[in-house]
Amino acid sequence: MRKVRVIVVDYDGGTKVPGSGGSSPAWHVVLEDLPISLRAHIAGQLTISRSLGRYIPSMVRFAIGDCLRDGLSPLLLGGDHSLSYATAWAARECVGTLAVVHADAHHDSYQVPYLSNYSFAYHAGRDFGHQWHGVGWRHEPDQLRSRRLEYDVRGPSWLSFDFDYFDPEIFPAVRFPVPGPGGTPEDLDATIDRMKGPLLGVDLLEWMPAPGAENSDLVMRTVVRALEAVLR
Repeated sequence: MRKVRVIVVDYDGGTKVPGSGGSSPAWHVVLEDLPISLRAHIAGQLTISRSLGRYIPSMVRFAIGDCLRDGLSPLLLGGDHSLSYATAWAARECVGTLAVVHADAHHDSYQVPYLSNYSFAYHAGRDFGHQWHGVGWRHEPDQLRSRRLEYDVRGPSWLSFDFDYFDPEIFPAVRFPVPGPGGTPEDLDATIDRMKGPLLGVDLLEWMPAPGAENSDLVMRTVVRALEAVLR
C-alpha cells in the first residue's frame, strides 16, 4: 500500500518572512477530518515550527528528501510558495528531473537575484532542470496560462499548488487574491487528470485562514483530491 508523509509548515500565507509570526493554519483540523480510507495511507506527520525561522526551507528540503528516499510521497501543507524551491531541490537530488505542474494565479518567475514567493519558479527552473508547466496564471497579461492543463504530462511529476489559483469569488482566504475568472475545483480535477505518470509529491501553499471564513470545505476537497492523485 502506497504511503504519504505529511509535512506541515507552521506559518500561513499571510506571514511574509518565515518565523515572523502570524496565525498557524488550521491544518491539524483538516487532517483530523480526512476520510478514514485516506488516513490509513498516512505514514506520519512532521510539523516544522515557525520558530525555526530562516532554517525552515532547509528543514523542508531535508524532510522531502527523507520521504523520497524512504519510498514515501510527501504532502507539504502550509507556508508560502517559495518553499516549492526546497521541494524542487529535494526532488532533483533524490529522483532527478521531473515535470512540475505549477497551479497559481501568479507566475512567480521574476528574474531577480533573491529567492522569494514571487521568484521561486525562475530560480527552481534555472537551478534544477525540471520541466515547468504553468496553470491558471492570470496576474500579468504576458504570462497568461489556461485554467486547465490542456495537454497530457507524462512521466514522474509534482504538483505545486497556490490557493490563489482559485477564483477569489469562491476562495478569498489568500494574501494576494487576483481578480477572476480564476480556477475552480473542476479545473483542478481536469488538470490532475492530465498528469498521466506517477505523482511523486504535492505542495499546497498560501492558504491564509481567517476566523469564521467558510473555506474549510474547499481546502478539504483540495487535500483529498491531492491525496487521491498521489495514491492512484
